[in-house]
Amino acid sequence: MSDRSGIEAESTALAYLAGVIDADGYVTATRSTHAGRQYFGAQIGITGSDRAPHDLAAQIFGGNVTSHQPNRLRAHHRVQFHWQRGGSGAVPIILAVLPYLRIKADRARLVLELQEQVDWIRAARGDDDPFPWMPAGYDPNPSLSALVDDIRACNARSNRLLDGRTWDEYPDQTTRLEITR
Repeated sequence: MSDRSGIEAESTALAYLAGVIDADGYVTATRSTHAGRQYFGAQIGITGSDRAPHDLAAQIFGGNVTSHQPNRLRAHHRVQFHWQRGGSGAVPIILAVLPYLRIKADRARLVLELQEQVDWIRAARGDDDPFPWMPAGYDPNPSLSALVDDIRACNARSNRLLDGRTWDEYPDQTTRLEITR
């Protein structure tokens, strides 16, 4: 299947990877500062102890699978695998899995919006004034930072619902399951 993402893959593989991303992955935005300049970008990835989904993602979308062996103090922990893509390279991947995402679809749309703005700013950077419709000296960083904050707010545990309750609430102590023998 090829859609507007340009990625050739079967829809079942894309749906499977979207499920893995919904459960054990992430769609987020990065913000970093280097030499006094802020940089922003999209990021998508999978982290987990089963290597197979990571290898499938790398096969379909490119990139590498890395592993992390827990230290001696956590020897009972399993090896963790990691696959990710970032910046403009994350856009076709997000577009390919977006129709199948259930939990992180809204976040993915915000991340695509951020990367679109970043790419547009990069393309216009060669102009004397990349924002001629804005006041002189317009700085897009505050609006990009606000968008990153909105995306990261989607990651906060307090936004996740479980049985109508947020994850930071305790279950009602008056409701107990009766165990019959």
